[in-house]
Amino acid sequence: SSLSISSKATIEFWIKFNSLPSSGQTLYMVSKRDDAGTDSGYGFGLRNSSGTLQLIGVANQSADSSNRDVYKWDWTPSADIWYHLALTIDATQSSANTFKLFIDGSSQGNGDAIISDNISSIRDSASPLIIGCELQAGITANCANAKFDDVRIWDVIRTDAEIDDNKSIELTGTEFGFVSYYPMESL
Repeated sequence: SSLSISSKATIEFWIKFNSLPSSGQTLYMVSKRDDAGTDSGYGFGLRNSSGTLQLIGVANQSADSSNRDVYKWDWTPSADIWYHLALTIDATQSSANTFKLFIDGSSQGNGDAIISDNISSIRDSASPLIIGCELQAGITANCANAKFDDVRIWDVIRTDAEIDDNKSIELTGTEFGFVSYYPMESL
């Protein structure tokens, strides 16, 4: 229940890609949804759209994905380099302002709409939080070939300064709005 995000969230983590998605492929970095269309929630992925790499943010209001916002940002990461990624989701805002992306603490703006249904809440998916993949009909799929560190889920919108100032600091996990923390130190 601590991962039940109803309207606002910040998802952030460090990632180092071992390889990048091939054309037509979408790989999920963090997902709390089942993409089979029956238990949609939220997700953050990297896709290859005909040779253009794009980060994508997904937030569903309905279980069957019939009411959702999906936004994209063109980005060309390199393999074997660590990046800090953060995505804020604010369903109380208009679709054009639902998402905001940060790369290495720097805002990349609100992105471009792929699907814009102007959601007003984020569905509480019964699916587990998955780091590095998403679910499809209960089976992990679309897995990122990557290493992760300091995965943080918040039920608040972190400010630009909070994201940038704290990206390289290991947190205690008791900070305001923190709902889940995976420091990955023991892996």
